[in-house]
Amino acid sequence: MRSNIFFTFFTIIVLTFSTNLRANEVLTNNWSTLNNFKISVHSSGFILPTTMAFIPNNDNKPTSPNYYVLELGGNLKVVLNNGDVLDYFTNFIPNKNPETMDQSGAAGICLDHETASIFVTYAYDDIDTGEKRNAFIKFNHNNNEFGIKPDDNQIFERLFLNEKSHSAHQIGPCVIDGEFIYIAVGYGLDKSEAQNINSTLGSLIRLNKNSLKAPKDNPFYIDDDKSTAQDFIWAYGFRNIFGLLKVQDSIYFTQNGGNIDSFGLIEKGKNYLWDGTDNGIAANSEYIFTPSQGLVSLIYVDKDTDLPKEFLNKFYIVSTGATGEYGPGDKGKSVWILDYDIVNKKVTSPPKEFIKFTGEYLQLPVEIDFKDNSFYFFGIMPENNDYSTNIYKVSYEKNFTHSNLIDEFYLNINKKEDLIETESISTIDYYINNLRYRHLILIFLISTIFGTILFIIYKFIRRKK
Repeated sequence: MRSNIFFTFFTIIVLTFSTNLRANEVLTNNWSTLNNFKISVHSSGFILPTTMAFIPNNDNKPTSPNYYVLELGGNLKVVLNNGDVLDYFTNFIPNKNPETMDQSGAAGICLDHETASIFVTYAYDDIDTGEKRNAFIKFNHNNNEFGIKPDDNQIFERLFLNEKSHSAHQIGPCVIDGEFIYIAVGYGLDKSEAQNINSTLGSLIRLNKNSLKAPKDNPFYIDDDKSTAQDFIWAYGFRNIFGLLKVQDSIYFTQNGGNIDSFGLIEKGKNYLWDGTDNGIAANSEYIFTPSQGLVSLIYVDKDTDLPKEFLNKFYIVSTGATGEYGPGDKGKSVWILDYDIVNKKVTSPPKEFIKFTGEYLQLPVEIDFKDNSFYFFGIMPENNDYSTNIYKVSYEKNFTHSNLIDEFYLNINKKEDLIETESISTIDYYINNLRYRHLILIFLISTIFGTILFIIYKFIRRKK
């Protein structure tokens, strides 16, 4: 009896230690990176996060907001300098379950540094028609300082009321440039709309950020008493723009195709020629990713950081990989470094992976940002016991070696492929080497053997007495 109690107690201790180890280390071990970079968990508790935005030049007070995180279900959260995560505004999408993932919902966020306004794009279900519609909401602060709660908000949907949105093909990212806001709108699962300037579907629209009206210098603006889609269109002929970024005087984008993805440069009034084919995706692009990687958000890191030179003046582009695919997958699920010369407008070397998901569960990387010499990224799928997701911080630390390196990951894959071709392994070896929780199995086996030995010793001692 005593040995059974001891065995149970010993097993509980071992398993508890193993669980804590996973909570502290295994999460970051699901991601691989390059040498001299350290991955750590920066904040937690997000449900299906889609994008984030740092507050520029915020103060160092512990209770001041540091960045905002948008959740697919229609919640906007704010993370303070001390790490606290608060609800900024919840349930702003009508008829939406915040914890349901149907690949539509809150998608884009951009901050107006001049007025401290926050723009958020989203798709919602129109109860009257049963169709999905596009819209965006603008959160305002009276003191022109970003806060933990808005003072008021404006909803803009009139431009989109007669257009159909669709899951994963909806309104998306936005950027602010001076007096204007640019917003990308997906093709709504109707490829003919991408070539129709009487619809915002498959286009990039441009509005005055304050009045929310179409500027008169938009390329297709008609000066009459009407406000139509073509008044707002800045460029068109797109399938799905998932990433949008202003760098100096230019705006760059990433676009998802069918079998290829594209990285490109926005030009006023330009038709990007998507006609439902991959040839259309390739047209007017700066670089093609093939096969498709599921390109989403992108950032540009310039010389004003402490990173080594080889990581400066580069684009960093996130790719989600194939939706629904567990593990690293055959493509994507990475952050790519793209060496693109923004002066001469050309790619100078092939992209390479900077961060890669190498865990075994279902994860889709969706976002990356950069502040104070560190990268921040996350996937959309749950990874904690409470079904929440983490934001990871990646910092450069010379002579530091992360537990998983990208080069080693591919080297191990090649070794496994060679092993399959040359050897046959036993069933128990297969499970020990491949199961996600193999360390728990080994610990359980060891503790069982140890407990059995103790039980035998105990019985032997009693028999001697």
